[in-house]
Amino acid sequence: MVLRLSFCTDLEILQFFCELAQVFKLACSDTLVNNILVYLVIGLLTGAAISGIIFSYSHIMSSVLRMPSSKGKHKAFSTCGSHLSVVSLFYGTGFGVYISSAVTDSTRILQWL
Repeated sequence: MVLRLSFCTDLEILQFFCELAQVFKLACSDTLVNNILVYLVIGLLTGAAISGIIFSYSHIMSSVLRMPSSKGKHKAFSTCGSHLSVVSLFYGTGFGVYISSAVTDSTRILQWL
């Protein structure tokens, strides 16, 4: 979809990994379809990941609640709690990096030719 875009001036992107949103900002042509597609794919992937995590943890919690031993329940919930904190740190850090890169100025990664 990026190959369809036209750009007004000659630019050289100085980073190997360039954000798609930053490339869209540089385009002179209409990027509405590209933006809609990006948000749709991000929403689907994020929704699938979150629903998978919720589905897994709901099954884990129902299995733990059926355990007869209260000591076993406590041990299982403490393990699940630490795992949930690691998962939230992983996704939260990735989300924070993505949001902070979207806010920063794109001129420092470009070199005008």
